Amino acid sequence: MRIAQYCQSVFNVSRGTETFVKSISTELAKRCEVHLIAGTGGEKLERKAFNRARLRTFSFPYLMRSRLPSGLPREWHYAAECGTFFMNTASHFRRYKYDVIHVHLPLNLVLKSVTKDPILMNFHGGGSIVSYKNILNSVTADSYCACSKFIADWAERTIKRRVHVVYDGVDPEYFKPVPAQRETGKTILFSIGAMLWWKGFEYLLSAMKIVQDKDENIELWIGGSGTDVKGIIEMAKRIGLKNTKFLGYIRQEDVVKMYNSCDAFISASPEEPFGITFVEAMACGKPVIAINNGGPREIVAKGTGFLAKPKSTLDLAEKILRAKDSNLQKMGELARRHVVRNFTWEKTVDSLLKIYKKM
Repeated sequence: MRIAQYCQSVFNVSRGTETFVKSISTELAKRCEVHLIAGTGGEKLERKAFNRARLRTFSFPYLMRSRLPSGLPREWHYAAECGTFFMNTASHFRRYKYDVIHVHLPLNLVLKSVTKDPILMNFHGGGSIVSYKNILNSVTADSYCACSKFIADWAERTIKRRVHVVYDGVDPEYFKPVPAQRETGKTILFSIGAMLWWKGFEYLLSAMKIVQDKDENIELWIGGSGTDVKGIIEMAKRIGLKNTKFLGYIRQEDVVKMYNSCDAFISASPEEPFGITFVEAMACGKPVIAINNGGPREIVAKGTGFLAKPKSTLDLAEKILRAKDSNLQKMGELARRHVVRNFTWEKTVDSLLKIYKKM
């Protein structure tokens, strides 16, 4: 079986979709032939490392949206990227034939115009479903999958077709418990991700204010960067938060250390498509505190964390206080076992191969 993974930005940015493509390409290559169709740019050493016996990278130029004026609509940026990448890759699909072409953006369905090979459309979030509803209802893929039941149900309501659930995964040998130094005896909550308001920071900071007034021995460490970071920090100052530290951007090689330095991981994102940071933290032996909606509802099993009511600052604060009084070490051990059984890249590829073989 020969599979094409089609993603222009895979070596140029480090988001969830790009991590997914690189990870499944590596795992798939253990079981079948994989061609990674990627855009030029990015780390040459990383690109070179991806070329091995059954995994081959093909590079094509495209117009990166980072080079376009920032004031243009987001959809225009994606259209420029996907359109220029398609124009430069079209001839490749006349030369090579595939059992499945696995694409990750609705705009990639334009490949239907140059190949009869089966195409699997992978939804990684709800934004693309909303923005490209007309395209999705005009151009039909041969099969569909999504990163969670939450997103699969959303997609099915839109396109009126079956969407398989294929969860993201982690490498449990990379994300694992390791000894970590602690400089405080307080209960440490850690959060990392894009600093954007829609990620629920208003609720998280407000909940920490309630917690601060009831228990001074709980701290929140927030890592990450983003367009709303200034406003989020200003809110923390305005409401008088003294138990919250902003760590800024954290390098990938330091993320595992940070997971292991905390007592529990937390995010108040109200509609997370999947929630890879929860799975990473759990693989490191940490329980999690999440919102009872979206992907986290499917990730957090009994005894592995706490789920707070959506948009409820009071309930989120209550879950934080309850976590402090719980056996977090035992919960973390259960969390890691849960991830190893259900959320590894090997499990992800098992699910994908079942879909591929039916196409």
